[in-house]
Amino acid sequence: LTYINEASSGAMMVSAATSVTLGSAEVKTMGAQFTVAGAMGAATGKVVINGATATYGLNLPNTDTHGDAIANSWSTYSDATLKKDITPIENALEKVMSMKGVSYEYKSGGGRKVGFLAQDMQQVVPEVVKSMTQADDKDLLCISYDQLTSVLVEAVKAQQAQIEDLKSVVVKLSDNS
Repeated sequence: LTYINEASSGAMMVSAATSVTLGSAEVKTMGAQFTVAGAMGAATGKVVINGATATYGLNLPNTDTHGDAIANSWSTYSDATLKKDITPIENALEKVMSMKGVSYEYKSGGGRKVGFLAQDMQQVVPEVVKSMTQADDKDLLCISYDQLTSVLVEAVKAQQAQIEDLKSVVVKLSDNS
């Protein structure tokens, strides 16, 4: 394993051999697999990249230079055997109609983005809003955009049911003419 810490950019590159120890954390590679065991930064078993807060298993900073991630696929545990108290999403179309999409720029820079304001989403679909404590103990709100998919699907189904109802009214009105 080759470990290069470029101080000017805060970059770390790992390649080639098998392992390197960074503080109390051991970084290992095995083929294409990259694993971290122990503590990197302040929290055990958490990977912090470029100064983000160690709140979750993987933390990226909210910057355009180091905050983006890309992959072929991101998967979320969703097996029914892991869940309890399963209920249908109620009033999905009304929830979608209450969402307010916005265009914005982060104060830290990086160009125009589109999305939602977490404070607004707390009022509409609170299940998708999480609080994350920063290094300065300030809580910031985050949105799990992937969880909105189920709300959107149920809203489309409700809207399609309305369309089908209206189609049948149009047919009846056409037949009566």
